[in-house]
Amino acid sequence: MPININNKCNFARQRGLSLIELMIAIPLGLLLMFAVLQVFSGSVQGVNLQHAYSRVQENGRMSLQLLSRDIRGAGFLGCYRGDTAINNLLDTEDEDYDDSLLPSDQATVAGEDNVSANTSIAGITVKEGSDTLTLHGAQSFADIKLDPDKKLNPKSADIHIIKQSDKEEVIKQGDILLIGDCTAADMFTVTKADPFQSGNIVHNTGKINITRAVDNKSKELSKAYGLSAQILTPYVKNYFIGENSAGGYSLFRSEDGSASELVRGISDLQLLYGEDTTANGSVDTFSDASAVVDMDNVRAIRVQLLSESGDASSAPLLQRTYTLTVNIRNRTLR
Repeated sequence: MPININNKCNFARQRGLSLIELMIAIPLGLLLMFAVLQVFSGSVQGVNLQHAYSRVQENGRMSLQLLSRDIRGAGFLGCYRGDTAINNLLDTEDEDYDDSLLPSDQATVAGEDNVSANTSIAGITVKEGSDTLTLHGAQSFADIKLDPDKKLNPKSADIHIIKQSDKEEVIKQGDILLIGDCTAADMFTVTKADPFQSGNIVHNTGKINITRAVDNKSKELSKAYGLSAQILTPYVKNYFIGENSAGGYSLFRSEDGSASELVRGISDLQLLYGEDTTANGSVDTFSDASAVVDMDNVRAIRVQLLSESGDASSAPLLQRTYTLTVNIRNRTLR
């Protein structure tokens, strides 16, 4: 069979790419890959930026919500308005007694402006230059009612309540409680557990063998409370900016001597107090804690928070300041 030399030569020419073709194809391929990577990188950055913005927004919203709720409720002691001093049955000489952790009939709000270095609250280092806020008040028990069939004897150690054996015990031995109506209030330590089972909240004198429990110096109440009286649990809450376990900053709240981390990414807290200096029922001026004439005349608090994204290992992607003015309801509604 005759051999077609021309066909063999044409076949040989189709076996690969020439150097010129490679020099053209490789740069074009690299250019195309670079364009794809740029689009991908831009998409990732956009997603990360959106997540960072969402974190900043959510952190600020949650922080303001927590703060505003407690500011509005500060000073609540049932219908008691502090016309007379709270009758304190606690033993002030007890080593576990800490006046800073207990409510008073006057102190509703307090604060420190631009805290100094090495300040700590409940073992957490407070950020230098930030403000702290202290709120006093009490929370009521909606399901605890005085027993209408048993008259309260103010000299007795028993406060008779309606038994609710199916209820979880929310009052425990060693808890500090208030009983009060619109004219008086008494503060004491619960000396016996299971009030729902026994139907009695006992506040006797004598040593309570529970860690950090404060003994009662007296069991005698200031009056024979009627059915309108409420049982409340007092609190003192401190809000501050502290260093978290990751080396960044968070919004903390301390209560009963222990601190809880509420929201991460909050790096500053600044407060202004709205004072009613002319006793006309409205705020006349806002000033920081160091310039307030009388904290008893404060009717509102202006909160300013700095929320940020990022962590301690990288610069924050975003920062945003949130500001909210909150009325203290128990003072503006008097």
